[in-house]
Amino acid sequence: MLVNQPNVNNMIALDILKLQLDDFFERSKQQNVTNKIKKEEFHFNKSLFEFENYLFKLKEEYNLNQNLNTEIISANILQSFSIESTFFRCNDYALSFLVFLCMQEKNDAEDLLEMMDKYIDIIREKLTYHDIVCSDSGATRCYTNLRFTLKELRKYGLVYSTTNIGNVYSRSILPTPLGYLIALFVSEPKNFSAINHLPVRGNSSNVLPHSLCFALKSIKIDMEKFLTNLIEKFDGIRPLKEGLKILIDEYFDNILQFIKFNNDGFIVDEKGLEQSTSTYYKTIVGQVNISLVLRNAFLKALTPNTK
Repeated sequence: MLVNQPNVNNMIALDILKLQLDDFFERSKQQNVTNKIKKEEFHFNKSLFEFENYLFKLKEEYNLNQNLNTEIISANILQSFSIESTFFRCNDYALSFLVFLCMQEKNDAEDLLEMMDKYIDIIREKLTYHDIVCSDSGATRCYTNLRFTLKELRKYGLVYSTTNIGNVYSRSILPTPLGYLIALFVSEPKNFSAINHLPVRGNSSNVLPHSLCFALKSIKIDMEKFLTNLIEKFDGIRPLKEGLKILIDEYFDNILQFIKFNNDGFIVDEKGLEQSTSTYYKTIVGQVNISLVLRNAFLKALTPNTK
């Protein structure tokens, strides 16, 4: 549903109100109090509390903005109130979030919320107000959908659920060797340019398998050249070459059993695919070191040459 364009007088009034609020907070500084709760300092202000309560009652009375996460804001979010817009679904984030995870040095699942905050901050200019709607439980839609995205990436064998590094098992957000290969492929400017152009809004739940098949098929067609180019850039990958070829071959042949092409696009056998990728997943559990080598290559690929 389209909303009326912002009234110029209203915009001027809003700017004046902001200036008045700045002055209000400046004059109420003397009311600031600090308390320690479990060794952590918290700061409070009586006037601010009264203002927030008044604003809460106004929103409740007019039934406006009660379910929006106002911590996330961007020019695109503001514009989306005046134009027809929609939200990103979990598959829309998939390749972009995979590339993002490949760029991170942290890979423990305990760091997931921090990583999600960082990712949302990067893509905030692509979000609309639909993406920052909160559920009754208080969860923001874009964060909820990102968690489903991670679940999908794990289902397709692109991100580990758990890792064993130094005989320490932990929940993980580390991409698998295949995840890094796909990310290296889609990050090439001649391919998807994933970092710059994703997330993308898809038309169906088949965005991820469609993109995955395209990337794998392209890699397979010219696999020798793809891996040779990687080795030229990152010599540390050289000992992994034959293993990576087998990995790509086996996974590609496996995934095509459960993704059927037709005139409408794809039909995905979700149950068969999930069972099959769980079997594949067992074969890569011991390949965490390969992921760490590929992560170094990926980070190096994104670091400008310095003299």
